[in-house]
Amino acid sequence: MEYVGLPHDPAPLLHDVAPAPDEAHDLFTRVMRNVELWLAYNVVHGDLSAFNILWWEGNVTIIDFPHAVDPHVNPNARDLLARDVDNVCRYFGRYGVRADPVRLAARLWRRFLHAEL
Repeated sequence: MEYVGLPHDPAPLLHDVAPAPDEAHDLFTRVMRNVELWLAYNVVHGDLSAFNILWWEGNVTIIDFPHAVDPHVNPNARDLLARDVDNVCRYFGRYGVRADPVRLAARLWRRFLHAEL
């Protein structure tokens, strides 16, 4: 674990930040790459949203993993993944990022099932 921010000024939640459209695309890509990497390592965050992502100096740090599940053993993992992806897409959609959360989640799940991650 690490602290993100200045000693008396913690990094804000992504929810409280309004990224420029060009920055939003890059941040969205980074967040979704993290979702993909977790899935490759058998982790679904389970509660991912702009409230669990810190923004600092143009970077994102994802926090709050108590709801994380192993997709091999949790029967709700696919639904949790879909909800995580939907939350991310809805937030970034406000800043010009166009993505289909249903297709993204389905593609990630399919790649997970076929060990393509």
